[in-house]
Amino acid sequence: MSKRGTLQKLARLYAVRLRKYAAIKREAAAEEACKLGRATAAAGLDAPGISRLRRYAAKLRKHLASEREAILEQSYQLGRAAIGQGMGILDMARIDLEARDKLLQSKHDEKKRRRISKLAGTFFLQSLSPFEATHRGFRETNAELKKRNSELKAQVLERQRAENALRESQARYSTLIETAHDVIFSLAPDGRITALNPAFQKITGWPPSAWLGKAFAPLVHPDDVTLAVERFYGVLQGKLAPQLWEYRVRKSDGQFIIGEFTLARELKNGKPVGVFGIGRDITERKRAEEALRLSEERFRLLVSNVKDYAIFLLEPDGRVASWNVGAERIYGYREDEIFGRHVSCFYPPQDTRSGKPQRHLETARQRGWIEEEGWRVRKDGSRYWANTVITAVRDESGELRWFAKIVRDMTERKQMDEALRQLSRKILEAQEEERRRISRELHDEVGQSLTAVSVALATLRHNGVADSENFSRTLAGSQRLLVGTMETVHRFARELRPALLDELGLLPAVRSHVKNFAARSGLRVRFSADAAAERLNVEQKTALFRIAQESLTNVAKHAHASRVRFSIRQTEDGICMEIADNGRSFRGDPGTAAKQKQRLGLLGMQERVKLLNGEFSILPEPGRGTTVRVTIPFQAADARN
Repeated sequence: MSKRGTLQKLARLYAVRLRKYAAIKREAAAEEACKLGRATAAAGLDAPGISRLRRYAAKLRKHLASEREAILEQSYQLGRAAIGQGMGILDMARIDLEARDKLLQSKHDEKKRRRISKLAGTFFLQSLSPFEATHRGFRETNAELKKRNSELKAQVLERQRAENALRESQARYSTLIETAHDVIFSLAPDGRITALNPAFQKITGWPPSAWLGKAFAPLVHPDDVTLAVERFYGVLQGKLAPQLWEYRVRKSDGQFIIGEFTLARELKNGKPVGVFGIGRDITERKRAEEALRLSEERFRLLVSNVKDYAIFLLEPDGRVASWNVGAERIYGYREDEIFGRHVSCFYPPQDTRSGKPQRHLETARQRGWIEEEGWRVRKDGSRYWANTVITAVRDESGELRWFAKIVRDMTERKQMDEALRQLSRKILEAQEEERRRISRELHDEVGQSLTAVSVALATLRHNGVADSENFSRTLAGSQRLLVGTMETVHRFARELRPALLDELGLLPAVRSHVKNFAARSGLRVRFSADAAAERLNVEQKTALFRIAQESLTNVAKHAHASRVRFSIRQTEDGICMEIADNGRSFRGDPGTAAKQKQRLGLLGMQERVKLLNGEFSILPEPGRGTTVRVTIPFQAADARN
């Protein structure tokens, strides 16, 4: 609420109380109170006061007579003079009351009395204006003093908080110094040690008291002391900025450790009063760094001098980051030519378009490494067969830093393998052709000759050329032996090259062989086949038939089984043949066993499958038997067949 509103509220309250007072007092009593007031006011005025009363009354009468502003200004001057003479508001009130009483003693009507009271009130208030201004000044001064006092209290509180924070900081600082693992020390301007924390004894073995007040130079290795002293004075004089320096420091047992030191000068009133420092034992770190440096140097020499292997690093995005002599020899790029180029430049265009380089890097990122063989491209555009190993190199936090790539040129081995495969293919083709020829000769020539002999013997027997019983028995026995020989010749012919394979296809030939095998061995064979197997070409069909022959023979010879499950089914990419028995299983790795024992049957099966780019595996299950699994992919020509 504003000041004016407050005054109005107080005036209304005053009026209410005054009316209540007038209501409960009789007029006579009020008149007696006025007289008593006048007497009290008069009694309270001294001679100067009476003089001022007269002047006040005279001015008031003039104001009542003329109501001019100048008279009110004189009233204001009267108030100022009263203040100057040490009078207060009560004194002015007595004077106003006495003057007003004298004016109202004459008989006036009610209207006249109200006018006199109103004008007298205005005159009185104007005389009090200097008092109000003075009091206002007092109030403003008091408010300013209160404000300054509040600010002073806030400053005191802030200073107390700062002092408390300083004490807490000093306590923390002291705790930090006392519990620090690094040596914290102070040096006087002349180089004497003035302070040492407990870490000094833990690191050097010396108690701090043994060196307090002494020069620091004897603690430093003789070869380092000159430089250490120069740097100390350089820091003290402000010529050197704080930085890390390494010195060898003598321990209590006479040995030296390597310390890393930081120095900063201490100032007081702008003048240097000493040097403050921190020292850390880095002996083990330096040894580790030296060992790492030697290891890296040996590794660098090893890698840079290897010529048979390309060994280089890739950035995580696949760009070349290092290059050795072997890489330059294999790829043809100089170091300055290949730095920053992407690894995809080593791949054939079709592999790059299919995203093969990125897939290799992503696999190495996820698995940790990848090994692969395939065609790569040299700088001159020529291709070579490469064996590649990519390894993800990560830091201690597990973040990928590099890819290490090792490449070996396997072109000669690839060519030799291809030559061996072609040779093996030709040998197998020659074997099959020879078997076909021998089978045909056994069937056509030997079989026909034996059949002719059998017919001649039968003719002799039926014509009665030999009448003796003994000769007849001999002739019958010879005929039976001849029939058995003919069956054996026919079986050899079928095993060398079954005619069904060439005339009817793979599945009829396998079914016939399985039926004869079961009859000869007494094993129960469950056979199932998919007609899609007939889509294989002649070479693939022959390989599957030979593997089936060899596998069943091995079951009969070694497995001691009672039943066999034989299946030929179509897979997503080709044909899978499985021959599983319930007999004894292999011990150890079948492939290794085949090589060690020179088992030509297993090696022959592996070689046949390899020539067809298929997969061959032997899966032993101890106590449950062995499974031979062969998978041969369809070739482009297979669909036409």
